[in-house]
Amino acid sequence: MSLRLLLVGDMHLGKQPRLTPSLRALGVEGATISPAAAWRRAAELAEEHAVHGVLCAGDLVNQKENCFEALAELIGPLKALHRAQIPVYAVAGNHDVEALPMLAQWTDGAGFHLLGANGQWQAVELHGDEGVKAELLGWSFPTQAYYESPLPGLPDRSDLKVPRIGLLHCDRDGHSSHAPVPSRELLDAPVDAWFLGHIHIPDREGLSQPQPLGYLGCLSPIRSKEFGWHGPWLATLDQAGTFTLEPLSCSPLRLEHVDCDLSGLSGTPQRLESLLQARTREALEAADEKLELKDDLRVVRVRLRLVGAVADPLQIDQVIEAADYHNLSVPIGGRNWVVDRLTNECRRQVDLEELSRGHDPPAHLAQQQLRLEAGDDEDLIDAFRAFLRQSELGTGRWSRWPEPSDEAIRALLLRRGARHLAQLLGQKEEVPFEA
Repeated sequence: MSLRLLLVGDMHLGKQPRLTPSLRALGVEGATISPAAAWRRAAELAEEHAVHGVLCAGDLVNQKENCFEALAELIGPLKALHRAQIPVYAVAGNHDVEALPMLAQWTDGAGFHLLGANGQWQAVELHGDEGVKAELLGWSFPTQAYYESPLPGLPDRSDLKVPRIGLLHCDRDGHSSHAPVPSRELLDAPVDAWFLGHIHIPDREGLSQPQPLGYLGCLSPIRSKEFGWHGPWLATLDQAGTFTLEPLSCSPLRLEHVDCDLSGLSGTPQRLESLLQARTREALEAADEKLELKDDLRVVRVRLRLVGAVADPLQIDQVIEAADYHNLSVPIGGRNWVVDRLTNECRRQVDLEELSRGHDPPAHLAQQQLRLEAGDDEDLIDAFRAFLRQSELGTGRWSRWPEPSDEAIRALLLRRGARHLAQLLGQKEEVPFEA
């Protein structure tokens, strides 16, 4: 006996994914990996799990200009859900503040309900099996820019025995024009679960709490930094008033980071190319197996990072450019792993301790690398941080971003140092440095 709900974060219907040359060469069409494809599959999951309602946390539509295209993408799954007697409740976000009310009018009678129009909280009752029920509260953006928290207008609780669910598109702990709401207000509100839209990265920790509070994340990645799992959540409310959330897979597209260890690689360019191909495939196959990916997934776009100590990192660069690894695609498990970006962060096989005993530029750089590895690097990190502040990255719009941590700076200096050391040693082999 429970109330089951399918929770959907930002969809941005009408937006099409960027197709790389590799995807075009594979014959992949934008429509097959778009948010609309994920929405169709989400509606099927709602039927498969026999949910009692679908909740959408805003930004269903990318922009007002995408209204007609979004309607075509929205209506098919809506009709299927309506036939299955599964209602859909949605709030408008900052992207679809104009578009969603129009779509709600056009889809009148198809089981689609816009909650909280004109910035006024609205409550509806949700009914599950054997009398399990909950009160759903929703608030929609009245204008594209909204500088205040909408929580002061939240209606009082009328029945303490009925669990309360909040559906809201907002900027949690932010200071933007997108309905900024402090976390403290959400925690103190008379609501048992908050399902939020706006931020595209899912809040797995917050949503796993006994009283869930967090961002659902976007249904399918639409930006280049939205890595990892994206999809809807299956929320189950039992008779005791306890929520359980389970992430479901429906996105045809996924973005991932993958490291490929090339430790020990050496030899001729032909041998290096053969070994690089083999190890790249092994790394992608291992990632595919580890992630336990579902059949819905058609394309995995990868940022591939080459790591490890090799005979000559610069020779790896030459092999990459000659073989065009930046457009590599590997079919695995019925889906295509496509390399979007490849970076060579291999370091040269060298004894830093021995090298650091010298007095030439490579020795000085080796000394710095050893200090960074040992954590004896406060002056190096402070100097780099001062450089950032004085550069263009410390002014203008860049200054609004938080400064990188010591760990992030240390990792960056180690990567750059390893690359410069490889270049210096390569030069030294051609023209020895004078002592």
